[in-house]
Amino acid sequence: MRIPALLVLLLAVQARASAQAAPQSIVVKGLETLASGHCRDAINGWTTAWTGQDAFKRTELINGCDYLDQIGTIHGYDILNVTDVTPHLQRVYVLLRYENQPVYLLVVAYEPKDEWKIVTVTWNTDPDKVLPPELVPAQHRGP
Repeated sequence: MRIPALLVLLLAVQARASAQAAPQSIVVKGLETLASGHCRDAINGWTTAWTGQDAFKRTELINGCDYLDQIGTIHGYDILNVTDVTPHLQRVYVLLRYENQPVYLLVVAYEPKDEWKIVTVTWNTDPDKVLPPELVPAQHRGP
């Protein structure tokens, strides 16, 4: 029995679309640290090389750990999507499972030469401020 070429092509495209890239190890290491209840250590690990204007963002993120502590205990995380923008740029969208409400996180990893580093960390309790609309429908629809 011969399988039509179009069917084979459709199955190949579907398999590729359902496959998701794995997050870079630097991202996973920070997520594991975060999930173990060590927010500041995770942020420090991701942002230790940030300088200049990025140093201010780093301080804001570290101070944000106080807010996360108020949300309750973290019970892990779910990786929602990993997008390899290029072979050297990756976006990782994550749901942080805090006790009282979810927190949405975006971590952007970049490899300018031989080593991956984190260039963006963004989190919010409003998914519309972190997650792209093609990933999940908007929670708050506009007028």
